Amino acid sequence: MTKLFIVESPNKIKTVKQYLGKDYEVVASIGHTHRLPTKDYVDIKNSFKLNYEVDPKKREALKIIEKFAASCTEILYATDQDVEGSVIAWNLYEILSKKYKKKQHIRVNLKEITKTGIQQALASAYPMTDKHEYEIVSAGFLRRIEDRLVGFKVSPLAYVHVKEHTSAGRVQSPALRLIVEREREITSFIPEVYYEIFASLFPSGTTTTFQAKYTKEITDEKTASVIVAQCKGKTPTMSSINKKTTKSSPPAPFITKTLLSAASTLLGWKTKKATVIAQALFQKGLITYIRTDSASICQDGEALLFAYLKSNFAPNYITKSLPDYKNKDAKLEHGCIRPTDLSNKAILAPDEAKLYELIWCRFVACGMTQAQYESVSADISINNHVFKATGSTLLFDGFTKVWNFSTKDNTTLPSLEKDTKLSLRDVHEEKKETRPASRFKGASLIDALDKIGIGKPSTMDSILSVLEEREYIQYDQKQSIVPTELGMRLNDFLMKYFLHIIDFDFTAKVEAEQEKVMSGELKYLDVIKVFYDNLKEEIKQATTKISIDKKETEATAIVCPQCKDNLLIRKLNKKINKLFYSCSGYQEKSCMATFAIGEDGQPFAEKEIVREILKDCPGKDCGGVLVKSFNSKTKEVFYACTKWRKEDGACKVSADKDGVVREPKKFKKLGLCSKCKKSELVERSSSKGVLFIACLGFPRCRFTASIDDKEKLGLK
Repeated sequence: MTKLFIVESPNKIKTVKQYLGKDYEVVASIGHTHRLPTKDYVDIKNSFKLNYEVDPKKREALKIIEKFAASCTEILYATDQDVEGSVIAWNLYEILSKKYKKKQHIRVNLKEITKTGIQQALASAYPMTDKHEYEIVSAGFLRRIEDRLVGFKVSPLAYVHVKEHTSAGRVQSPALRLIVEREREITSFIPEVYYEIFASLFPSGTTTTFQAKYTKEITDEKTASVIVAQCKGKTPTMSSINKKTTKSSPPAPFITKTLLSAASTLLGWKTKKATVIAQALFQKGLITYIRTDSASICQDGEALLFAYLKSNFAPNYITKSLPDYKNKDAKLEHGCIRPTDLSNKAILAPDEAKLYELIWCRFVACGMTQAQYESVSADISINNHVFKATGSTLLFDGFTKVWNFSTKDNTTLPSLEKDTKLSLRDVHEEKKETRPASRFKGASLIDALDKIGIGKPSTMDSILSVLEEREYIQYDQKQSIVPTELGMRLNDFLMKYFLHIIDFDFTAKVEAEQEKVMSGELKYLDVIKVFYDNLKEEIKQATTKISIDKKETEATAIVCPQCKDNLLIRKLNKKINKLFYSCSGYQEKSCMATFAIGEDGQPFAEKEIVREILKDCPGKDCGGVLVKSFNSKTKEVFYACTKWRKEDGACKVSADKDGVVREPKKFKKLGLCSKCKKSELVERSSSKGVLFIACLGFPRCRFTASIDDKEKLGLK
């Protein structure tokens, strides 16, 4: 009788099957076989039970699994060993255990797809009913329901009051907040000017030039120019020189966070690309499991490493013992990301080869000795002004023989001693400005999230992908992350009404609670009850506050900055759900100014265009005026009649940016509208050139009909 071995990806089947042999059938779930419905996804009264249903797209995969399960003695659930993998296994177990109660249901954790890795996984397998496995599943359920509650309860409000299809997320929204705050920090940054002075020197009798920097801060050009003048033509002298041997240790082997950071920094990749390629390498059996927060090396990995080093490097390149790479805060005890075979000769795609080389070099380097440098620091006096030169020379390459991906630029100085005679070639000042913090890149954002306790190895790659797909962020030419206007508006909405939900401490606390559920310290039901009650109260308060803020019209005591006569009225632009100020003289045509509302509640001109009046509208019996307008789609400046929105007899007169009046479109009138009994029906043409009948009273009256219905409607 055979045993059924269930993995997540079909790409693993061939590799796994060759190691298991003929006694096993290997099938794939193809990710999650179950999903939560959009409605009734949780039974709150029944202990917050999640109502999973079979994903219609996975019914075929489930049929195949059930077919093989019927004839097998054991069912082994070898889905990925993270929380999501445990949830996938549990969903399958709930179905298969009911149908095949007498069969054994075993959980298998694959850390690497190799013969040894599979043998070890089978040896350490345990029943699906294991208490700790259910605690992991409970943590997965908790994460899923908290994400769903935040998304489904908060997003509808963002959808209505920000823009259609916008959404909030328990993790994505705090990440967006970081990006927006950094962008605003950059745009509001006021640079300060300072000056640096550099002396170009060389040892007498040589041509080897090196540079020394003036040691004091200078904030004005006059002082800098005086110092330069005082140094020019003078003889430099060596005040002091300090030489010492420094050592540099190899970096720890990769974990998820550091692998994604290295791929971003060294290869210029987005986190999604790095994750996809790393997953492909894992599925091919070339590296160990990629979702981990522990850099520890298991005994097999250590034996593999030292066997390779002893065969390929001299003894002085091999460390006597490995450092303790265990991370006390690690939640996933999977060990580091490393090659499964250091002598691998597999033919890889170009991108796979690049990432595999990083992983290979990083792992091999951690078993090598430190690199040694001679570091030199020299103080040089020029007419009593002290300059400093620093540099280093490599004495022994150690681990850098393998891991030479450092982006640091080491300056090498010529041979210098205390009695070295020096000559001055040049001295000059350079004007510089302080710079704001850089925009986030994939690597730096992951680091920032990790420092505040947000994000897990299984979610790091998806955070940025979601933000980009929903057009809340974009990337510039340097692959730096820039928030879009939509992203900034969404963030402002959440900051104003749901600050608690996107608070960094709150998000970190939620993730810490999920970890405690996983370890058995907290119970799923206790945590989700408190979370739900707090969320319900916050949404209630936010809804009340929004309804107050979104009054369509409200008088203010602010004087119009344009005309200085009238007071401003706060209005709501229904189209984009955004508040703005309008001069109260708008109706009387005395002042047509409108303003955006600043964070301090004060009016400011959002665009350079002011609502200036061109002249009275030349339209017949119109009574409106032509005012300066801006078409945000075509970026065109033009003049439009203030009465163009009026339903009945709307004025369509406009003028170009030079004030030349354009003839309005003329429609063939067919007769009175039978629906509203007020406006004329006219012939109109769709964007595709198809004629149809429409009411001029749009949008108040939305009557339309086919052009073929003229006779039926009794029209001309």
